[in-house]
Amino acid sequence: MAKFKYSALNAEGVAFKGVEEAVTLTQARLALVGRDLEIVEVNEKKGVLQLELTKKKVPRKEVMHFSRQLAVFIKAGIPIIDGLETIVEDTANKELKKVLTEITESLRAGMTFADAAEQHPHAFPSYYLGILRSAELTGNLDVVLDQLSQYIERDLEARQRVVSALTYPAVVIVMALVSVVILGVYVLPKFRDFFAGLDAEMPLPTRIIMSVADFFQAWWWAMGLGTGTFVVGLVLALQTERGKNVRDTFLLRLPVLGDIVRHAVLERFCRILSSMVAAGVPLPEALAVTGDATNNRGSRRGLAEARELMMQG
Repeated sequence: MAKFKYSALNAEGVAFKGVEEAVTLTQARLALVGRDLEIVEVNEKKGVLQLELTKKKVPRKEVMHFSRQLAVFIKAGIPIIDGLETIVEDTANKELKKVLTEITESLRAGMTFADAAEQHPHAFPSYYLGILRSAELTGNLDVVLDQLSQYIERDLEARQRVVSALTYPAVVIVMALVSVVILGVYVLPKFRDFFAGLDAEMPLPTRIIMSVADFFQAWWWAMGLGTGTFVVGLVLALQTERGKNVRDTFLLRLPVLGDIVRHAVLERFCRILSSMVAAGVPLPEALAVTGDATNNRGSRRGLAEARELMMQG
């Protein structure tokens, strides 16, 4: 059984922390509620050997297939719990299988589908949860799930087109850099004796290239160490909120790439907002969720300001 760290309030309102053993997160929550505790936070406790370098995330393609399958089951009149159990049996992705199992247990415990899915933000994005919540209120869950699967499919196709368009230029740039390094470090030094035997002063560009090649040959270890330190520092800086804000603002201000990023953000904003409004989500709530789903923080701040102005009339 897994161990889950929790913080909770007892009947007297006293806050305390502890560890609960259970098979799943939902069972841990149910056990705590059964002891008349008000849960503040529950997270799985991992040992040293269980620590992961990257966060677990359910692929969007798997979420697309799941949404489409569940929509078919609900449209056919099959209870949602039975549909989820059937999908779990046919799901190959281990993380999605675990998520759907916990959602099924939460539904059996009396939670709504949107509330159960909200416990797994690594599997379902914020706009997905917002649309689900609205769909449960309007009673058209099957239609909305099908719309969500179509939206995710279009989003995956758009990303694939962008990746395909950028692959060739990236390969050309990498090959050009590799060629320059090979010529400067290995090829040109071989001609040093040949140039010296000419007994003539070499042109300035040739002398500059030879000097750069000599520098790289003598200080390659320092260049490698400096590059590695810069990359590590950059990665750590981008993990902070301020670093992410600077990065996203910088991307928007780039001459060519900035326009591409701006159009990609606008296209994603329009598709998510259209899906949420079509599902019956109120516009203020849809704008808030759409802004949170925007990948660029600069655009996110602009959307938040636009929403605030709209709420002011």
